[in-house]
Amino acid sequence: MENREYLLKSWECLGLIRYKDVWSLHYAIPEMWILDFSQYDSQYDPAKDPNQWRRGLITIGSNNVDSYIASLVKIELDEAYRLSQTTEGNEGIVLDEYYPPLQFLIDFNKKLFINGWTEIIPPLHLYIPSGWQGLQDSPYKYVPPHILDKLHWDSKT
Repeated sequence: MENREYLLKSWECLGLIRYKDVWSLHYAIPEMWILDFSQYDSQYDPAKDPNQWRRGLITIGSNNVDSYIASLVKIELDEAYRLSQTTEGNEGIVLDEYYPPLQFLIDFNKKLFINGWTEIIPPLHLYIPSGWQGLQDSPYKYVPPHILDKLHWDSKT
């Protein structure tokens, strides 16, 4: 098995997604984890965005989950991988030799959004589609043991 190395920028967050009973690990900037962007930024109009940020998706639902997941960077759970994260220091970019924490868990089967990231106020778990439950909590509490064992970093909190 080939070792893969992923270098996350300091503003990128890890999230675990369950969709159709398949779990997948991804990373992206925090705003990519918002499931209902119209609640977060009512002024955003993807038709006026030449970059088609978020692939033009505003509210994530059953009709566009595949496209949403494809817009995130995927890390294969079954491969040997190493995660690192960069931070800005006085000397420029510094490589932190640790695995960044899991910040989000999105369970499309249960319509559950767990937000473990507290950097942005108001919390991102408030911007979810109707019928969803959003919680501010540690995502690790909601990861099944057989998936938790596939996460390669040592300190899972």
